Amino acid sequence: EGQFKDHKLNGLGKVVLPEGTIREGFFKENVLNGAGKILSADGTLMEGEFKNGMMRGNGKLTHPNGEIWQGEFKNNKMNGKGKAIYPDGEVWQGNFSNDKLNGEALITLPNGTSYTANFKDFKIEDGSKSNTLSLSSPNK
Repeated sequence: EGQFKDHKLNGLGKVVLPEGTIREGFFKENVLNGAGKILSADGTLMEGEFKNGMMRGNGKLTHPNGEIWQGEFKNNKMNGKGKAIYPDGEVWQGNFSNDKLNGEALITLPNGTSYTANFKDFKIEDGSKSNTLSLSSPNK
């Protein structure tokens, strides 16, 4: 449903795909371009700016488990400044490259305690060793 031109969705519209995914927002020739959102059948919600159907620019990705990624996106991946907010209230904030935290990051625990750590490809660098950390399962 929405605005059509030459039998293609152009302008504000909504598309429900057969598997249940819902795409809503501004379209150009049937593809999301501009402000929009995608709700996948599994409950994943992407909200923000889209270019050629991919989230690009500021956006928010909410996972079915309650985890939220918020910040700068490019081609549906966190790229640039952003934060990961976990269901327990823990927040990791810093610079991301292809969904991986890199450089100095601020980690804030649910009790309000915060500390900084240096990351490379989502691994804490402490000089002598690296501990692998997962975006969906932070080291606690």
